[in-house]
Amino acid sequence: MMTSFFDKTKPINYVVVLSLVVLVYVAMVIATPNGQITISIATAKMTGLLFLVLTFFVINPTLKADKLADIHSYALLCYGLFVVSFIKVFYDIEIVLSNFVILLSIDKTLALKFEKNTTNKIFEASCFVFASSLFVDWTLLFLAPIYFAVNTYSRGQLRNWLMPIASFVVFLLCTLGYMALFDDWNLFSRNYSFQLIQRFVFSGYLGVLVFLLFGVVVAIMVFLKLGSRGLGRNLSLRILLLYLVLGVLLIFFTP
Repeated sequence: MMTSFFDKTKPINYVVVLSLVVLVYVAMVIATPNGQITISIATAKMTGLLFLVLTFFVINPTLKADKLADIHSYALLCYGLFVVSFIKVFYDIEIVLSNFVILLSIDKTLALKFEKNTTNKIFEASCFVFASSLFVDWTLLFLAPIYFAVNTYSRGQLRNWLMPIASFVVFLLCTLGYMALFDDWNLFSRNYSFQLIQRFVFSGYLGVLVFLLFGVVVAIMVFLKLGSRGLGRNLSLRILLLYLVLGVLLIFFTP
């Protein structure tokens, strides 16, 4: 029954998955132990919920546009189950915002294979990474998949290699303008500490390890399936795999 329900992407699929996510978020994140909540806290949590919902409208179209998923909506379901399973991660609105912006960057990076407006896509993907770093500093590592994609799809064009640098200059100018306008000269020292976990506690990551094991099994099955069709060198999946590896490193080694 579930297979037939999600075999095609329909509006009702979004309604069902998002309803589950919203209910769990309200129960686990918005609800407070003492029942008291201020306007500022409520605004922050509702903003986090809004951007969490918006991520669902980025993932499914991205996968379908790059032909990484068929007409079904299993990717939507899997992401919804992932969010529900690790809903505590989204207590922090900065993580939610960073996650949303990185997904936009991934969308632009995967779109490089279509060889249209390549320079703009690289610039925008890099801008999203720099914007995300304002919330989670270590997300600057996600510049690596962009350069990997540039090397894959347009290695012979020097200007494409320079686009992330141009993006950084624009980001720096905009940030300095904000700092001058609001007299917030501690922004860089406050947002960029690049801390690492000093002591790794295995038991604290058991749930992540189970999910990671499941993801590795699925990834192997996908590569074997594509290989049998002569598509084993699917570059988009390799880019996504690099994003996955970096994401896992951030989970295990950053606070």
